[in-house]
Amino acid sequence: MASQPKGHLLDVYKRQVIISSESDLADDLKQYQYTFHPAQMHQLLYHAKVFIGESITMSAEASFLGTPALCKSSAIAGVMNEQTSMGLYRLFDDEKELVDRANEIFSDPSGKLKITEF
Repeated sequence: MASQPKGHLLDVYKRQVIISSESDLADDLKQYQYTFHPAQMHQLLYHAKVFIGESITMSAEASFLGTPALCKSSAIAGVMNEQTSMGLYRLFDDEKELVDRANEIFSDPSGKLKITEF
């Protein structure tokens, strides 16, 4: 997410973090930059505990692979409303709510939540 304050998600959770961005990353975030071949992205999404981002497309792709997806977006479109109502991913316009939900997922000892529990 753009302009992520230091000491937020990356420092709090001490998890392996990988950032894929269309924009240049700040120097302190470059260590997290996605460096794999683009064809490996779906493999990464499948094995991730959670996808957190601003891309509705990547959120949908993660959820179709069984990975909970939290998307920071206030976009509205028919297909997105249908997918969110089915529990495939969650859209947040409030960053605090997104971070709280990410915390719930990270603290779940069983790993990925089932889509129905999401």
